[in-house]
Amino acid sequence: LGTVRYLATAKHSCAVLGNSSSGIIEIPSLGVPTINIGDRQKGRIMAESIISCKPERKSIENALAIALSDEFKDKLKNMKSIYGDGNTSSHIVEIIKEALNGNTIDLKKAFYDL
Repeated sequence: LGTVRYLATAKHSCAVLGNSSSGIIEIPSLGVPTINIGDRQKGRIMAESIISCKPERKSIENALAIALSDEFKDKLKNMKSIYGDGNTSSHIVEIIKEALNGNTIDLKKAFYDL
């Protein structure tokens, strides 16, 4: 599909199922549930929209039922991104401005006598 078509399709999906890192990294930003099958992504930080399950039919069916439930969908409406609010650049600029305006950064080159 390519990146653009994949993400556009995912955005309009009820859920994404699989064991790809895409379901862990990109899909939560779209507000779409991910059903993470198996332990391939074990150890990664995971958003509230991710439901991990065993690679077994019943476990996958249960995870899908949760992902499609109204209760879970409502929970996702208020979910905060684990990657921030999308304004990281602005925050960094403000911190640098404060540091420069407060003269807390010494920009002079230092020499050390050995």
